[in-house]
Amino acid sequence: MQRTGQPRLEAAGVTARESEVLAAIGRRLSNREIAAQLTISVRTVESHVSALLRKLGLPDRPALVWLAQHLPGEVVIPPAVTPLVGRDDELAELDGMLTACGLVTVVGPAGCGKTRLALEAARRWHSEARVVELWSAASRDVDALIAAGLGIGYEARDLAAAARVTLYGREVLLVVDNCEHVTAAAAAALGALAGAVPGLRLLTTSREPLGIAAENVLALTPLGVPAGSHLEDVLASAAGRLFLDRARAASSRFRPDETSAPYVAAICRRLDGLPLAIELAAARIRTLDVRELAEGLQDTIHLLGQPARGGRQRSLYSAVEWSWQLLDDTERGLLRRLAALPGEFTLELAEVIGQELPAVDVRSTLMRLVEQSLVNMRLAPGEPARYWLLSVIQASVLEHADPAADEHAASGHARFFCQAAEDAVNAHSHPASAPPEPAAFDEPGVLAALAWSATHDPALTSRLLVSTAWLAELEPSRPALELIRDVAMSSPYNLGCEALAMSAVAVTLLSLDDAGRLARKCRLAAVSDRDDAFAYWASGWVHAYRQEESAALISLDRVIALARNGGDLWLEASALQARSVARGRIEDAFDDGEQAVIRFVLAGDLTQANNVRYMLASRAVEAHAHLDSVPVWLEACEAYASGRQLRHELAHARFTRASYERLQGRPGEAQRLLEEVLPVFRTAGDLRCTARVLRELAQPSINADPAARTDLLLESLHAAAIVGGPGMRARVLADLTAAAFSSRNLVLTARCAGALEALNRQAPREAADLAAAILADPARNAAMCDPAYASFFEEGRAGGIDLLTRLYFPATRS
Repeated sequence: MQRTGQPRLEAAGVTARESEVLAAIGRRLSNREIAAQLTISVRTVESHVSALLRKLGLPDRPALVWLAQHLPGEVVIPPAVTPLVGRDDELAELDGMLTACGLVTVVGPAGCGKTRLALEAARRWHSEARVVELWSAASRDVDALIAAGLGIGYEARDLAAAARVTLYGREVLLVVDNCEHVTAAAAAALGALAGAVPGLRLLTTSREPLGIAAENVLALTPLGVPAGSHLEDVLASAAGRLFLDRARAASSRFRPDETSAPYVAAICRRLDGLPLAIELAAARIRTLDVRELAEGLQDTIHLLGQPARGGRQRSLYSAVEWSWQLLDDTERGLLRRLAALPGEFTLELAEVIGQELPAVDVRSTLMRLVEQSLVNMRLAPGEPARYWLLSVIQASVLEHADPAADEHAASGHARFFCQAAEDAVNAHSHPASAPPEPAAFDEPGVLAALAWSATHDPALTSRLLVSTAWLAELEPSRPALELIRDVAMSSPYNLGCEALAMSAVAVTLLSLDDAGRLARKCRLAAVSDRDDAFAYWASGWVHAYRQEESAALISLDRVIALARNGGDLWLEASALQARSVARGRIEDAFDDGEQAVIRFVLAGDLTQANNVRYMLASRAVEAHAHLDSVPVWLEACEAYASGRQLRHELAHARFTRASYERLQGRPGEAQRLLEEVLPVFRTAGDLRCTARVLRELAQPSINADPAARTDLLLESLHAAAIVGGPGMRARVLADLTAAAFSSRNLVLTARCAGALEALNRQAPREAADLAAAILADPARNAAMCDPAYASFFEEGRAGGIDLLTRLYFPATRS
């Protein structure tokens, strides 16, 4: 922006920095005060003063003061250098507010575009518009600067009265930019003007409201970030469009496409949609590939050091640093601890980590930080308010090193979420004794706590593994399962057998091999009867899912005996449930399952009792036995899961209902249910149920296209190879062999038949029967006479399922 008095200065060769020094001299600031405000040395200020006296031909400093005060104060709004991206809605809202209100303040964090939005509104204003900048002003200068901006004499005693005279009959919009460090003075001056001068509209920008009665606040948030990683997601988001616009301006070589889109989306999300940060990042495209830029943004502080556009040459980092300097010691202490938290937080957590700060009211301090746009807040109906720091603010605050505060915050965070996880387990497993409104389970917070505790606090790690593994079985997610596995695998044996065993059983959803390794680790760590019980319990579940009935029964019978001796009804019930899974005879499976239900109910765990009912219904459908009981079991399962908002448990019940509907001759309803639950299992990382659903979708009565069935079954086989027992693998292989033959893919048919025969050694009962059925088919038997078929058959028998998944699964993976 330029003042109308600047042609005289430019003619004398006065630089932009010298103009800033001259303006500060006009406000009667000392050289030391000027140096502090402009972030330069006192010696540099002295050099600028000498240059001004020489260039302007003035004798002394008072002459500089007089000239600065008598230069015209009206600011000319320059044309926009770049287009304003993604702010159409905010501009329309701001225009409406200015039409209806005398004073509007745009508030938001540093770098969110407050000044840019206000200047754009001024450019579009239907009448006269002026700008006053307060970024380098002291409180004592505010009245004079506003008066100068309005064209009023510098020494006006009654600003409102003078403005009424000067602006009579005119419609003027005055933009007052960067009020946050002189809030009280700006509030007093603008409060006197608001509503007292006909035709005057005031538009201010600040990181916090002025707090006066006439003020209307427009909270400016960062731009929306891409919802996905495709080019259409980037183009649909304001942050994505801004990055693309600035990157194309920075480098003509940059071409957005599907290859670069994921990296652009990651950059926008990493920078929280903050416009100035995105512009600074996009400027790096001149020297960095977009992938290198995305990977290099692990530490945003390097980006913050780059200067922003414009005469002030202020960086985003310095803007945030300015906000930090405006805080008092109490606000800094709490903000430093909040910045050390790994994610979002609630007021309750903030109070936990702020409790050691002396005489601090955390609630009111947190609200002040929100008001100053340093902490973000959102409200959702029926939930506590959630708070977080933008990544660029967090990075800047963390530059103010305080290791003790970091350690306290991390420890408090971990203990808080450990208790929250244990409360969630109790709420689900013992609903009768749980509080009426148990704490919501915050998975990201719990996982962050587990990751921290794994390297800092073994006792806390054990507690977190127990509760997190229980919850991950109930509502699994791949990140949770993988972290549980990694922490349990890498931690020393002093974690405790319960933690290792619970981790092993949860990991059966992800990998039976990994679960087996954890079960063996648990066995080696056992030193007591209770430890033995958990070790055999984990082994029993792994053997049960592998359909190793004899080994499973040996382990689980020992668990049942130890649990009865120790009076542990829950462990006994879970062992009976696992024994039900392992049983080959359907009647034995039902007997164990019904006993498990009774003991879970006696133990108070209605959720696990419901899970056993789903398993009984699933086994009945699979065996075509007790089908009359299936609708009753499923109705109870669905009602319980819906009432407790257990999405994964509800998906279990609906998958079983889909299989039942297919058996009853309703394939359309079966397909609808299967397509509903498949994304649930995939998102959860539940490979076992994913494999089962894919196999069910590939049944000929649901899907008549052999090629489509083949693709579904290849994906099912890949999952079954990781988490399924030999029987499950054999069933998928048999279906895949039939689908491949129907689609005339004789190479795949031969390989599958060979792999199925090789599986006989592991599951002779089921696999042998299925292999015999395939060999008995006359058409396939004829194909086997072809020498090429025999060659591929031997290849499949030698390579087994591993060969099939290695050769075929990558082509079907989404």
